[in-house]
Amino acid sequence: MEGKKIAIITPMKDEITNLPKLIDSINSQEIKIFLWVIIDDKSSDGSNEYLLRNRDKIKNVEHFHLVRSEHLDDAYNLGKKYAAVVSYGFKELERIIDEINEEPDYIGILDADCFLDKKYYSNLLKKFKTFPKLGIASGKLFYFENGDKIFHRYPDRWAIGGVRLWRTECYKESGYITGYSADALSTAKARMRGWQVQSFEDSLVKSRPVGKNVNSEYYGKSAYYRYIPFYFVLFRVFFYTLINKRKQVEGYLNGYLNAKKEKMTRLSDPELKRYFKTILYRTISENMVVIRNKFLLKLKNS
Repeated sequence: MEGKKIAIITPMKDEITNLPKLIDSINSQEIKIFLWVIIDDKSSDGSNEYLLRNRDKIKNVEHFHLVRSEHLDDAYNLGKKYAAVVSYGFKELERIIDEINEEPDYIGILDADCFLDKKYYSNLLKKFKTFPKLGIASGKLFYFENGDKIFHRYPDRWAIGGVRLWRTECYKESGYITGYSADALSTAKARMRGWQVQSFEDSLVKSRPVGKNVNSEYYGKSAYYRYIPFYFVLFRVFFYTLINKRKQVEGYLNGYLNAKKEKMTRLSDPELKRYFKTILYRTISENMVVIRNKFLLKLKNS
């Protein structure tokens, strides 16, 4: 994959304890990063100053830019605010690309609390080469708890938002859409344009323990916002019940029902509405693509 250019953005707020590991993670990559843009959302813990002092430690990046955002509001939380910071980051990325006058082959997100295995991007680029219609890809997240390595529960048909990588052609066609569950909206738009989305087990990311920022009510509201059918919501509730996630069950269902009761403003994009209203069919067909791709990879590697 020599010569392929990767550009990534990192949204950051008060991440000074994670920055040394994040820089080491970038420096360890087998592939040199073409462009890295960190968006500092008014950090108050010295994160910005740390990066300015230690800029020379960022070795494996051709172009590094630190941008401090002053105009986004102060509430940094899961959901729409995070999406707003990421969206701002992509606008800055596009501006810098125009200035450099060199277009990357791939564009991605790397959250500040995610630390990549050294083969992370090289393995993903191999998947992009193998599957010409692969538009968005990611690896798998894991964390350690009491000495045990535990993987986050994400289906293979999903590319994890904080460590995902777009093929640039896919990004140009589908973009990054802000709103409730921006990752789901952007994924759906890419798929409606004919692109595949998948996560792969040989690209690994160490992250924080799962569950710290889970807001099940938010995801319930997001489901209503996206026109997810109620029968599919019940499937999700059944799944949470099976894995003994009572708080998630209550929050998710309450979020959906409260949004319906309050007549929450819903998604207006007709293409995305069509996608989410047929989510069961989409899930089945997308899983079939994943199964086929895994079979092809197994044949290739045998």
